[in-house]
Amino acid sequence: MIIKNKSNGKVLASNVILCDSFLKRCKGLMFKKISESDCCILVNPYMSTFESSIHMMFVPQDLEVVWADEDLNVVDVKKCKRGTLNPLTWRTYKPRKPAKYVIELLNARGTLKGDELRFID
Repeated sequence: MIIKNKSNGKVLASNVILCDSFLKRCKGLMFKKISESDCCILVNPYMSTFESSIHMMFVPQDLEVVWADEDLNVVDVKKCKRGTLNPLTWRTYKPRKPAKYVIELLNARGTLKGDELRFID
């Protein structure tokens, strides 16, 4: 699967890890290093800010996270800092508006709130 930003024409990722179950969403990218072409998509059962929140515990890299609604419109984009072994560095991040998709990647390639995304098989 490829994720493309329809608004700016850039490909966000061409190697997608799909996390569509509760356990897969909980694990996300914990203990995994990814490359510039990789991303993880967390698919929530419904639109929510709570269900779309993420943690960065045991994630070995800083990430840019894109949240999108059920129509693949971007509702928020944030730079998220990796956690360390020190619990004081553990943070959670959530979107400002409800989201169905959480896309974790190294570089959001200029994706902005309001952009439209496309998933291509």
